[in-house]
Amino acid sequence: MALVNINIHLHADMGDMEEKLDVIIKQNHKLMATIAQLSEKVDLLQTTIDETQATALEKITTLETTVQELKDVIAAGGEQGALQEVADKLDAATADLKSTFPSPL
Repeated sequence: MALVNINIHLHADMGDMEEKLDVIIKQNHKLMATIAQLSEKVDLLQTTIDETQATALEKITTLETTVQELKDVIAAGGEQGALQEVADKLDAATADLKSTFPSPL
């Protein structure tokens, strides 16, 4: 039986690998900066959404108060037909506004 001896010699150019690694690291830094910028923009968007929701809630509350005041006038004996028509329009406007912001309102 004969023995076969095989030797494999690997030669790697470390300079080329270091350049590729540097490119990967730079790309990673750019990606992380982009992610941070996106995160800031999402935070700003959420703040805007929260402020818009709060404003809408205030408007809905004001509208509901106006509707209730009008209903009270109707109940007290005003021109019922005309006042009821206005009250119905206000109820419809309130429902329309609430449907625009179904949650958490």
